Amino acid sequence: MASIPLEIVWQIFRVCETPTQSTLTRCCRAWHDFFNPILYQNDVRYHDSSSVFKTIANCREEEIALRMLKAAYKAGADFSASTSMALPELCHETMFSVTPLYLAASTSKGRIATFLLDHGVDVDGAPDYQLRTPLFISLMKKDSSTSLALMHRGASLESKAFGINALHQAAAAGLQDVIRYLVEERGIDINEGDRNGDTPLIHSMLSTTPKDMISHLKRYNADVNKPTTIEVWHVSSLSLACEEGLFGVAQSLLDAGADATGKPDRLVAGADPQLGSTKTKGIE
Repeated sequence: MASIPLEIVWQIFRVCETPTQSTLTRCCRAWHDFFNPILYQNDVRYHDSSSVFKTIANCREEEIALRMLKAAYKAGADFSASTSMALPELCHETMFSVTPLYLAASTSKGRIATFLLDHGVDVDGAPDYQLRTPLFISLMKKDSSTSLALMHRGASLESKAFGINALHQAAAAGLQDVIRYLVEERGIDINEGDRNGDTPLIHSMLSTTPKDMISHLKRYNADVNKPTTIEVWHVSSLSLACEEGLFGVAQSLLDAGADATGKPDRLVAGADPQLGSTKTKGIE
């Protein structure tokens, strides 16, 4: 292949469609070195840097993906841009607007997320179709390494759309190392309630390892008796566990010092249990 003059190959390359151009580029090292940068430049110019999104969404080898992203960046790709595409985690073809950092977070590619941040991407970015930031996406994916990388780079720890903070989501995901970082290094209150009053301990009951999470949170003095609010009642975590049939979790709560007398469960001040609503404005 290398014996064919590059000028002739260039004339062929110019009239080919992109898939054929890509094939020509892979025929030999000399052609690759010459044509590969042109492929990326054309992708940036005519296809809105589609290679960036396809690489992050589909390439399983992060080392290879990083080399491709470096080539795209050298060709002028804008890593802060968004595109419309069907999302990898959904089983239908509905199109959503996504950013490269969103894709990195949703596919648990922490090295790529760090690379994007190193190249000027906003760590919080544009919220996705469910109003989640990259940090909360990675927490929901139970990806502690990407989550920690984003937090170290200044990601917002609050999700105003859902009324929770990163500690609530980390507890629900069972991410003990993230909880350790948030409590020890960022000083988040272990007993802070979310918009509904649910503490990290109550969120931890949603995790796949609630018993371990209760023990872990207790090390940081989590209040196992701090209730949440459901309609017109203040309800303890122990009562919630029993109502849901989570008796192993209930035992763990008792071992952690939960009050078994039912005293934490009480009517919200000003509420009428017969009407199922409060007479005063709002719920405590």
